[in-house]
Amino acid sequence: MQALAESEFRFKYFPVAWYAMDITFQQTNVPTGACKEKKLYYSGKHSLYGHEVEVSVVTNGFAMDCTKFYKGSMSDKTIFNENIDSHLPNLAKSTGETTLEASEL
Repeated sequence: MQALAESEFRFKYFPVAWYAMDITFQQTNVPTGACKEKKLYYSGKHSLYGHEVEVSVVTNGFAMDCTKFYKGSMSDKTIFNENIDSHLPNLAKSTGETTLEASEL
């Protein structure tokens, strides 16, 4: 991570960010079984059945972390909260990152 932080690859609007994360939805076939079980995999946001995964991407575009899959009905915020422990060590700022110069914007 330190090598990436010192490289020329930076996010344009967030130059001190080491990586970005987002929840991605993967569509699946309609599960078999009772309606109660099927409902867990249905995403109202996408109007599809599927799984959701949190993916962390470093500044050069490669995925550095991918969580286990979650049922499609689970909210993005809940998935993030369940995985916050893996992100906490990377949220701390080093001594050189406490301020942002105007020239870096």
